[in-house]
Amino acid sequence: MILTRSLVLRNARATTHLSALAGGSIHAYTGTMPLGGGAVTDQTLLASWTLPTPAGAVGEGAFALTPNQEAMVQADGTPTWVRVLDSSDGWLMDLDAGGVGSGAAVIVTPAQMYAGGTSRIERLRLIEP
Repeated sequence: MILTRSLVLRNARATTHLSALAGGSIHAYTGTMPLGGGAVTDQTLLASWTLPTPAGAVGEGAFALTPNQEAMVQADGTPTWVRVLDSSDGWLMDLDAGGVGSGAAVIVTPAQMYAGGTSRIERLRLIEP
């Protein structure tokens, strides 16, 4: 199947992310990402960030997270995925995470986290097809 959308429609779809993420949060974990928002079991929570309102910007058919504040790291580990929640703590999406150059959807620094340190999300960009 081939699907091409106009920039107007792609921006409208990206604006949905902007609305849904407003005032929400992002949580970085180690381990394997659960399927479809499944329960966090043996994964370790490394850090959590509260998102501002608005949480980012829309342009050229993409949502880009506004660079956010640092968060205190809660445990040692390497983040492999993040869970994104809305302002009511409802599940929105899970995305792979990694350090700069990893090719992951969410780029966090540092790539190796240590309890008591700080971390930040360097990039989260959702491109509408």
